[in-house]
Amino acid sequence: MDLSKLDQVILARFQERTQRSGGVQPGYGMRFTALSYLLPSSADLKKALDSLVERGVLKVNEAGTWYYLTESGAEWVKAA
Repeated sequence: MDLSKLDQVILARFQERTQRSGGVQPGYGMRFTALSYLLPSSADLKKALDSLVERGVLKVNEAGTWYYLTESGAEWVKAA
């Protein structure tokens, strides 16, 4: 599991939010704006999110505004 620092921050944010909602489950979604609070540069965040989508960790809606955990993504968040 070779994750960049930014990937780790994104997955930690998902972990934080899912713990408040009752546990990590596939299909849990977060808006891009909720994730963008992590960094001053939303362009870097977009690249990292696109990379996680390509690796099958996240799914994105058609508008690119929501990101959802896949089954493998939920496992990564649990392991983070």
